[in-house]
Amino acid sequence: MKKSATGSRSPCIALETHEDFIRSDDVLRLLHEFSPDEVGVVWDTEHTFRKDEEPKDTANALRRFVRHVHVKDSTRVDGKNVPQLMGEGELPIAKFVEALQGIEYDGWLCLETEKRWHPQADPAVVADSLHGPNGLAQRQIAFAQ
Repeated sequence: MKKSATGSRSPCIALETHEDFIRSDDVLRLLHEFSPDEVGVVWDTEHTFRKDEEPKDTANALRRFVRHVHVKDSTRVDGKNVPQLMGEGELPIAKFVEALQGIEYDGWLCLETEKRWHPQADPAVVADSLHGPNGLAQRQIAFAQ
């Protein structure tokens, strides 16, 4: 949300990098007539990476629009993403963090567990992804420093 001239907050519409709008060039083609004051982007790091877009390229292309970031880890098995503990999958978590630091992003990182879409996922993946030694909480602390 952003503050209005009166100090109250108003909602921000944000497009998630998902479905038909995963790659940054597709997102920018949709948003090109808007100002970052009018619309933002929820960068789902898994989706852009799986579409062969380097984290620094996504971050640089969408830097003006990024309002929120989804972080998770997974491996690709039989054409599907399978959730993993943070740091144990194929996603380059450190590169995502470096890319965000490179654009001076200071917003939220959201651990997206997707248990609803992956009911077979080990419950430990959900819990340890946040609190374990490689968990998002530890990475956020390191990111903030």
